[in-house]
Amino acid sequence: MKKPIYLLFLFIFLLTTCSFGDDDGTQDPPFQSTIRPEISIELDDILNRPPGSDITDLVVLGDDNSVSASDFTVELQFGQKIILDQPMLLGLNEGLLYSRLSFFEENPSDPGVFDVPVDTLDLYGSLFNKSFADPGSNDAVEFPFDNDRSLSSFLGLEVIADDITEAVEYKYEIEVAILNPDGVTGYYTIDPKIIVNPSN
Repeated sequence: MKKPIYLLFLFIFLLTTCSFGDDDGTQDPPFQSTIRPEISIELDDILNRPPGSDITDLVVLGDDNSVSASDFTVELQFGQKIILDQPMLLGLNEGLLYSRLSFFEENPSDPGVFDVPVDTLDLYGSLFNKSFADPGSNDAVEFPFDNDRSLSSFLGLEVIADDITEAVEYKYEIEVAILNPDGVTGYYTIDPKIIVNPSN
C-alpha cells in the first residue's frame, strides 16, 4: 500500500518542479538595468557658437575621451534604459538641459548615412518609453524665450518592445539648451547613436 503513496508524492514533486511555458508566448523582462554615461562639455566653446549649432564635437558621452559623441553608441534591449543626466559643471547655475529628440534611419540609397527622419511618436509608442522632468519640478527649467517650454536636466529612454527580432540602429538628435549664470541659451544639437538588440 505504500507504493501508490510514494508514486503520488513523486507525481506532485514533478508537477511543482517542472517549468511550463507561458500560454501567450510572452517573456518576462530581464533584470532592469540602467546605463548612465558620464557627460562632459566645453561650456565656453559652446556659448561661443550661435544657437542652432551642432555641438557634438564639444560633448563627451561616457568615460572614453577618445570616442566622440557622434560615434558614442549605446546598445540596449528590452527592459534596459539609458539616462543622460545634466553634467556637473563649474557653477551652481550651469548645466545641460534637454528639450527634444529626433530619430533618423539609414538612407537606403546611401548606406551608412542616417538622414531619413523617423516618425518619432510612432517610434516612442512601439519601441521606447521617454522620460523628462515634469514642468515645475526641481529637475526642470522654463525657457522664457520659447513660450516657457519646460527643459529637463535629464533624458531617459527605456526599451519597452519585447518582440525585436534583429538589431535596429538609429542616429538620434538631442536638442539641448545651456543653463548658465546669464540664463538659458539655445538650442543646440548633439547626435549620438543607439542600437536596440533582440532580447535573446
